Amino acid sequence: MSSVGAPPAGEAATSDGAQWLLLTGQDLDRVVRIGRKPVGPVSLRRQSSMPARLALMPALERVVKQDLRRVVHETALVQGQRWQVIVHPIRTPFTDTLIAAHAIVAPEHQRLHPPEPAGCWEWLIERAPDGSPSTRRKSYWNRDLFDVYRVDAAQPARSLGAWDVSDWQNELVYEGDRARIAQAVRDALDGAMGQLSSLTFRIWSGLGSPDRALTNVRIVAKLGTPLPDGTLIISGITYRVPEQFNERTLPLATSDIDDIIRGLQTLDPSPTALVHPETLEVFLSSPPWTLLFGRGATSLTDAISADGSHLHDFLLACAQDTVAREYDDTVSAAPQEGDMLQARLTACGVESRRGVALRDVLIRITPLPE
Repeated sequence: MSSVGAPPAGEAATSDGAQWLLLTGQDLDRVVRIGRKPVGPVSLRRQSSMPARLALMPALERVVKQDLRRVVHETALVQGQRWQVIVHPIRTPFTDTLIAAHAIVAPEHQRLHPPEPAGCWEWLIERAPDGSPSTRRKSYWNRDLFDVYRVDAAQPARSLGAWDVSDWQNELVYEGDRARIAQAVRDALDGAMGQLSSLTFRIWSGLGSPDRALTNVRIVAKLGTPLPDGTLIISGITYRVPEQFNERTLPLATSDIDDIIRGLQTLDPSPTALVHPETLEVFLSSPPWTLLFGRGATSLTDAISADGSHLHDFLLACAQDTVAREYDDTVSAAPQEGDMLQARLTACGVESRRGVALRDVLIRITPLPE
């Protein structure tokens, strides 16, 4: 997306800097790659500006809610500019479940390059008589995954679309990484259903050709809903990553703090929202906030009016720590229905479970009695 930022050095993009996003998660709201650069999984709201997100979100919501299989290619008018929006759903090969999507927002007539390939797969794990996961495991691939692994077209698995997992490990996975993969599978089976996890490892690409080479790939996977017969499913996406890429070098993932804030907003009956202190963009909002201000209140300025410079300085100060502070003046709240209300504004900074400040503020609006 042109609003995501310029591509890293050496990275291909369209001439205006628009880049394909690789999205996953239940609502396609987690970014795991921008162009060729692996990220996250990180919240989409932190990887796109408001105009791009306003253009993209209706298409993503339609793909998710309607469980679409077709590519969505449409034009959106946002803030006076026309954008082309493309969402290419990625569906799993066995259960035909929506698991990811390529998405891009670019100027209406911009010529676009195709996205870098990302394959998807499903592991079907039979249960032993005692109900535990057995060693009988089969991996189903979509066509793009064979391209990611550069498997020769003459290989039987390419036409069958499935591997015995032990064959996949022995033929493709670098020997030194097999133990890590086995541990990752055990962790996934013990984890929460739908929870995303990622792993980078080395594979021998080029199976069936004389040119075998070590290639780094990354998987982002989750434990899915078991089949009616009890068969367990782990599904995921796989894409190539640079040799120097390391999971530990990624910036802080923000899904944890998003979940915490959603929990706080559920418990608090007052209108609350997560706001960027510089742009005043609303990232997350509680049901009471939406009820009071409407879904169109995507900026704090849509919801309240106050001394702009004073409020801006106040929010920047609040972003520095997690101590709640009350704004020293009343603000005027603009509900979607009815007259303006006088209200108090309380704000505090937020941090992740690792204690890293995210530079956003959680605000609460408390209408004053008339």
